[in-house]
Amino acid sequence: MAFEILDRSSNRNDEIVGHWALSVKVISVPPQSRGAGVMGLIGKAVGGTALLFGGLFAAGLAVTPDRRAETHQTEKPVPERQPTVIPESWRLADHLSVEVQGKSSRLSSVAVLTFRIQNRSDIHLKDATITCDFFGESGTKLGEAQRIAYREFLAKKTVTVRDMNFGFVHQEAGRVGCKATSAERASPV
Repeated sequence: MAFEILDRSSNRNDEIVGHWALSVKVISVPPQSRGAGVMGLIGKAVGGTALLFGGLFAAGLAVTPDRRAETHQTEKPVPERQPTVIPESWRLADHLSVEVQGKSSRLSSVAVLTFRIQNRSDIHLKDATITCDFFGESGTKLGEAQRIAYREFLAKKTVTVRDMNFGFVHQEAGRVGCKATSAERASPV
């Protein structure tokens, strides 16, 4: 048994799909022309796949360009973008400048750094998060680490933070760049 798809747009009894009318006619195949064994099985699989794709094609014709336009009109409108609110801790960190003064030896893969952190603002800050990026000699970023310096940073003053351990870093790390990424407002002293 095989299937043949006919284009019969003039017949009103067939189901109309879009602007096309499709009908399926069953054709019987004589027994002597049927493949035996594996070839017959492959023929059935190919025929079934063709029938499946034919059905999907017919279903695709059912969505005319007019219906496609309708589906786009029913989508919800995108809400207006709200302005990005920057947390206060990030804005406060902009007042801190971080200078790396000393680092661990190259023989170790543990980063132990000493910093000078300057508070350039008129307000007292505390608990600065220090983020360090580690780079290879070629300039490739090899990793990053964060630690919090639990210290007070008085207004217009510089504080030295010694031997802050940033943990294990890539063994090829030869350069480091650090910055303050957040801080909190300290109570006045």
